[in-house]
Amino acid sequence: MKQLPYIALIVIFGFIIYANALNNDFIYDDHGLVVDNKYIKDWQFLPKIFTMPLPGGYNVETNFYRPIQALTYLFDYSLFKLKPLGYHLTNILLHLINGILVFLLINMISKNLAVSTISSLLFVIHPIQTEAVTYISGRADPLSCLFMLLSLFLFIKYNTLKKRITYLGSIFCFILSLLSKEITIVFPLLLILYDYYFLNEKDKTSFLNKIKTRYLSFFLVVVIYTILRLTILNFPAEEAATLKAVNPYFRLLTAAKVFFVYLKLLFVPLGLHMERTIKVPEYFLEPAALISAIGLALLLVLTVKLRKKSKIASFGLSWFFINLIPVSNILPLNAFLAEHWLYIPSIGFLLAVGVIAERLINEKREILRKLAMASFALIFLFYCVLTIARNFDWRDNIAFYLKTLKYAPNSARIYYNLGNEYFRLEQLDKAMELYQEAFKINPNYADAYNNLGSIYYEKGKLDKAIETFNRAIEINPNNAKYYNNLGSAYAEKKLFNEAKTNWKKAIELDPTRSSAGENLKKLEQFEY
Repeated sequence: MKQLPYIALIVIFGFIIYANALNNDFIYDDHGLVVDNKYIKDWQFLPKIFTMPLPGGYNVETNFYRPIQALTYLFDYSLFKLKPLGYHLTNILLHLINGILVFLLINMISKNLAVSTISSLLFVIHPIQTEAVTYISGRADPLSCLFMLLSLFLFIKYNTLKKRITYLGSIFCFILSLLSKEITIVFPLLLILYDYYFLNEKDKTSFLNKIKTRYLSFFLVVVIYTILRLTILNFPAEEAATLKAVNPYFRLLTAAKVFFVYLKLLFVPLGLHMERTIKVPEYFLEPAALISAIGLALLLVLTVKLRKKSKIASFGLSWFFINLIPVSNILPLNAFLAEHWLYIPSIGFLLAVGVIAERLINEKREILRKLAMASFALIFLFYCVLTIARNFDWRDNIAFYLKTLKYAPNSARIYYNLGNEYFRLEQLDKAMELYQEAFKINPNYADAYNNLGSIYYEKGKLDKAIETFNRAIEINPNNAKYYNNLGSAYAEKKLFNEAKTNWKKAIELDPTRSSAGENLKKLEQFEY
């Protein structure tokens, strides 16, 4: 019962700082994952959710398999239809539950209410979390975190209760975390980490016995999951955005540089945005990259040595490092860094901060104690203000893209997406200007050519539309949408043979593209 006031504090502060996000619209990938995703709009598609990639109902090629995330959208749609407030509320509630679980777990481990409260409050209010909480499509992070924390909680409880149901519950929650987001695949390493730091001597057995009795089931889940993802759950995806072309050595050097960007953002979370890039080393012994790699190695050594002075802080930093492994680009991802990738790792980092804060606040010298308390109060207020302000950046698509362009003026993708918003608002000239800006950065932006062609089509400039659609096809000849649009332009010019040819090609590439099939059927009926 004595924990309830602290839990209430977490909930109150968390809800206050995210309340202004409830009025925000669907942003960016929310349209593909929710607004235009037919699979989350009817329970008859439930089997599809578990057999298709995310977002399976939007005709986008991705290799993300996150059925639990899609399932939560299905629940949300059942309750709220396409009212974004409900989806934002779900994200906020997930985040608050995670804040409570962080508090309970840290308190269970540290037996220190001050450390638990400071760490969990920082986790809930930290501005870095907005990309995972305020952004509806960011839900995979808080969702996977929820099940991972529950799994760890039950695993720890199994140590004391020795009831098989808690062990089985831990395995089940781990499976749900994997089905929410792939990054929790490192969870068995966290179990080993916990045992290394906190398992009582009387409970310690040989490592081989522990593998058999405690970890084997979790590693079996990882093996089965990996096999499934490499076989029947391995979906075709566009490779253009991957970093496979980068030499593995340079990827690791870049990962070291990224690590220090993450540290900076955790300490001083200013200039947050979703279009982060980092310069890849250009040669083998580039000084900036090597210094980062050496610095990272030293921090790893210090983390291990810290165990003698503060077991809790050392555990927290080790948690931070382990949870960054899946996003370190050892296996190439679609980006080198992203703010939402810090959602789970930040728990460990903020635990270490909580330990330091608690010691400074309990400093015997009064002047240092007061200085520490005032400093942390200011930091807490600063983070709250930054989080509330960052929520406003996500209020609608145009505000979001304009804000992002301030920090990423060389992003063709953001110009393209902003152009799409003006296209949707029927401000066609403004949309055309933005597509042209995208071409200056990326002359081979096929989707932008396709949309530009659609604007020419809307303006009745059919020859220009046909030329532009053909340019999109020249760049990417495997996109059904381009052929469908080109077919429509030819049909408008009464060039029905050309229209038929392109619609058939669209159907060949994507049989699910009903508009091409319907267009072809109407044309054939007309000809008949």
